[in-house]
Amino acid sequence: MDIVTYITGDAFPNCEAFIVGPGGQAISLGIHVRKGAPPLSLSLNADFPMIASALRLPLNNNGSFKGTVGDELFRQANKYPKLSYHKIVDWNYRFTSIPANSGHCMLLEKASLENCFNGLFK
Repeated sequence: MDIVTYITGDAFPNCEAFIVGPGGQAISLGIHVRKGAPPLSLSLNADFPMIASALRLPLNNNGSFKGTVGDELFRQANKYPKLSYHKIVDWNYRFTSIPANSGHCMLLEKASLENCFNGLFK
């Protein structure tokens, strides 16, 4: 089964998307860490790209997931000739291991400059 996801919104609060198969197995489609504080993010009512994914999920004869995920968006972006598959547990860990404030400027919330200048000095 191929699933293509494109989610937009006001970028607040954090967002996650997942699918749950008939056997109860959840697979992450993506996450988004909020970009701003509520007054700014919510007042702008922006249409900010938050999650984009293109996954291939092999299915069993009964329609449940076989246990692997192929990241077609990554394959195409990197011009790889063949799709590689990851165990669902490893795939989901990539998303669940990201801290809730990863890359989010904490100036308004905690009076901290933590993560405020990420990417400026590459």
